[in-house]
Formats: sequence, structure tokens, C-alpha cells
Amino acid sequence: MPRPLIVKAPRKGRREIQVLGHRDPRGPDNSVFVWVDEQDQLHIEVYKANRCYRFKEVIERKGSVEIIAD
Repeated sequence: MPRPLIVKAPRKGRREIQVLGHRDPRGPDNSVFVWVDEQDQLHIEVYKANRCYRFKEVIERKGSVEIIAD
């Protein structure tokens, strides 16, 4: 089983996580940003880039949110 990626959300600025898919060998297919604001709230933003994968559906469940892109 692969080890999980651990990312610490900064209190100043945003941390970018580049996601590599299988469509563009030149660079990331999407980006996710995380940060903690002044009120100590965690933000997770998925950049809707429409590069290689376009957002098709967002599924909101009781304990998670899933984004499907094709």
C-alpha cells in the first residue's frame, strides 16, 4: 500500500498540490490549494482549470466531497 501524501496547510499564503493525471506529460493536470485562514478555518480549493480534465460532476456525501472530471 502506498504511503499517504502529507501536506501541512500554512497560515500565511496557500500551499499548492499539483496533480498529475495521464493526459499531459508536460505538467500537472490540476492543482489543489490548502490554507488556514485568520479564523483558524481550513480551506481546500480544487482549481477548475479545464486543462486536460474538465469538471463533470461534484458528489456531496455525508462525510466527503468527490469531484469527477473527464
